[in-house]
Amino acid sequence: MKNRFIPPISCFFLISFLSFTTGAFGADVVMSGTGFEPKNIEIKAGETVKWMNKATLIHTVTSGENCSKDGLFDSAILMPEKMKPEKSVFEWKFETPGVYKYFCKTHCENEKMRGSVTVK
Repeated sequence: MKNRFIPPISCFFLISFLSFTTGAFGADVVMSGTGFEPKNIEIKAGETVKWMNKATLIHTVTSGENCSKDGLFDSAILMPEKMKPEKSVFEWKFETPGVYKYFCKTHCENEKMRGSVTVK
């Protein structure tokens, strides 16, 4: 059997690539119709959540509860993906364990437009 030598630099790039691709995103949340799907998610500290507006209405992703912002994050207006794909996505990296509630500012009275991220 022939010995194969893998240069150390190749190993470095492989490990870097795997680290980048396996730990960056914790979950995706889709806004479709008038709700967040899934509404409640669980991720690990250091992971990122990506919200995508696939609905036909404008939405936001705003931290807080009962229509009151807590100031941690606010996506501003997210346009429907079919209208402006570049303005339809919001991402937030959660560094600290806890429960983070969020809502859509334009539809916060709708229970389906409220959700939570539990960070372990």
